[in-house]
Amino acid sequence: MSVPLLLVLAWGGAPAVAVGEPSGSLTDLAGQERSERAAPGTAHLRADSAEDGVVRRTARLADVQHAAGSTPSQQIAVVDVAVDLEAQTLGAAATLNGVPDGSVVNVYVGTWDGSTCNALFVAAGIPGEGAAQFVDGEAVPATATVQGNALAISTAAHPRLRTTLFECAFARVTVNAPGGATLSTALPDDLTDTYKPVLEVEPDDRMVGAKKGRWARVSLEVRNTSRGPASGVRLTASGTGIEIRTSTIEVGALDDRSTEYLDLDVRLEQPKRKKGKKPKSPKPRTLTLTLTAPGAATATATTTVVLTPRPTTPKKLTGTYWWGWEDTNLQSSAGWINHAIWFVDAKWAYTGWADGKKPRCSASVKECLRYSYNPRTGMLKLGTQRAKVTSEGFSVKHPAYKDAKLRLEPLTLPKKGTKLAVDLYHQNWSGYCAITCTSYTDYLTMDASGKFVEGGFSVGSWPGLGQSWSSAPADQRGTYKVVRTGIIEMSYADGTRKRQVVGVQHDPSGKPNPAAAGVVLGDVNFYD
Repeated sequence: MSVPLLLVLAWGGAPAVAVGEPSGSLTDLAGQERSERAAPGTAHLRADSAEDGVVRRTARLADVQHAAGSTPSQQIAVVDVAVDLEAQTLGAAATLNGVPDGSVVNVYVGTWDGSTCNALFVAAGIPGEGAAQFVDGEAVPATATVQGNALAISTAAHPRLRTTLFECAFARVTVNAPGGATLSTALPDDLTDTYKPVLEVEPDDRMVGAKKGRWARVSLEVRNTSRGPASGVRLTASGTGIEIRTSTIEVGALDDRSTEYLDLDVRLEQPKRKKGKKPKSPKPRTLTLTLTAPGAATATATTTVVLTPRPTTPKKLTGTYWWGWEDTNLQSSAGWINHAIWFVDAKWAYTGWADGKKPRCSASVKECLRYSYNPRTGMLKLGTQRAKVTSEGFSVKHPAYKDAKLRLEPLTLPKKGTKLAVDLYHQNWSGYCAITCTSYTDYLTMDASGKFVEGGFSVGSWPGLGQSWSSAPADQRGTYKVVRTGIIEMSYADGTRKRQVVGVQHDPSGKPNPAAAGVVLGDVNFYD
């Protein structure tokens, strides 16, 4: 018959309850303080999460104190503690100065508060019987075994043992009775994190264009986000219907929290031509990128390779909308300085940013320029300038710098009622970075139900914003509606309404694609 385990583990003032009735279940925590002070002047480590690559947290507790009158069987020699984040378990081996005699061995893990380790979880045992519990009362099954002078405690798996950022550990031996006195203490020490590499691979573009029979370049980043270095890193590229010039790249070592930039050359395989039939164009194909390294989970990503068509000459410019940006550097006032041209009718082009509605032009509006266009040659006369227009864009003189050119690309004005399912961002700076400047990131998330979040708040959930939508500030979320061609109305949760011009950018296949290519909202371009 086993001796009942009286886990008098109490978390500050709870009533004493015996742990280990004949069923061996944990019914409550009582009796002891749940914190312990370390030696003064000690600097303590802070824990990283499993997402940082942590796989184990370990400590050896060898700084011990014994109560007067305690016997060797009640005295700690050393305690080894291990929290296995992958297995989601805690294990502890307490070596005593004598064979365990039935006193309770308590092992605590918690977080530092200055010089004090405040326990969040405790595992305890006597020979043949164990129990464990979080500070809030959630129990975790545990077992305890004895071999010689060592008592080992092991818990069952629990997800909180993976997600809780434990930083320290300490241990005590107590009398196996309610309110039992402390017989021996292993003073707290840091838990040391052990890491494995965490790999990521990310193409710069969701979609890459390749001209017929030509090689196209896919730029990508490979990252190790862990504090554990990786070795033998290998990138493999594959895809049906895609030729890859170098399908395997030996990246080699990838230091902790580091990034490497790589390029791949790809082209679309040409479909076999059937006799008497017109040759078909290659279909969009998926390029799969796989990153591996010994001891690390495999990372994958994909990008779509599409055929970039030959540029054509637009049949007309009336009603079309175009945008472009300046080449900037650290002497510029911002990273993105954008411009737009809206050919509002057959003779006027609006060269500013329209304020929430389609602009009206006349000779008295300074942003308006007369234009003429020859659809046969694609030649545009805009004010005093001339330019060749294709489906890919055109160039004009820079409005501020006479010797510089400004390249403009087409935007599609979405029709009334269009839904824009996007998850995009815009990174920029303001000021002069050679002296001082401020950098920022704006996010734009929309779903097909008509909800949106914008501003500096990233919901990280798309499509279908779900619960993330309600947690965004009221002045950064709401509902949207394209109320007429190219005009979107944003109705914010705080009651504010705003109308802006919205244009959809074109992907490498020449089609409007808000999710992959991005949108221009007002004068701000958002991209994937």
